[in-house]
Amino acid sequence: MGNRYVGQLSGEVMIDETYIGGQERNKHKNKRKKINGYVGKTPVFAMMEKGGKVIVGVVDETKLDGKIIKPIIRHHIDSSATIVTDGFGAYNGLKNEYAGHEIVNHEKDEYVNSNGFSTNAIEGYFSGLKRMIRGTHLHVSKKHLPKYIAENNFRYENRETPDRMFDIILSQVV
Repeated sequence: MGNRYVGQLSGEVMIDETYIGGQERNKHKNKRKKINGYVGKTPVFAMMEKGGKVIVGVVDETKLDGKIIKPIIRHHIDSSATIVTDGFGAYNGLKNEYAGHEIVNHEKDEYVNSNGFSTNAIEGYFSGLKRMIRGTHLHVSKKHLPKYIAENNFRYENRETPDRMFDIILSQVV
């Protein structure tokens, strides 16, 4: 997972995953897969510190599980953090490694758990990324997806000062 942020996330850290790719119903009949779900989609994994630092990357696997996700989490998140996840089974056992592990159970229509924790911010990040791809670029290959993620990170991290984005971009050109 590539990202320009160096250091470990701490405090309250939301973790989530998504899959980016076309929908089978939109493909030509002769190119449709017989299997539903994640086939033909690219897994993207993200960790977001409350307050804005985001680490996002494409994972070089076809489907995410605990063996893939947990080493990434351990590398990027300090053990003093409280992590907030959905009920995805790959996150099982993390409560033993971190100060806290709050779970938001979407299967029971829970979007804020009983302790007041949610994954809404990171899900909003993914929503913005997918809207950017569908609305502007229509399709993004796995090869170039990290570049679009980097663009989305730049926009997200500078969302409070949109008037400065142009100045920041220009300063990188000179």
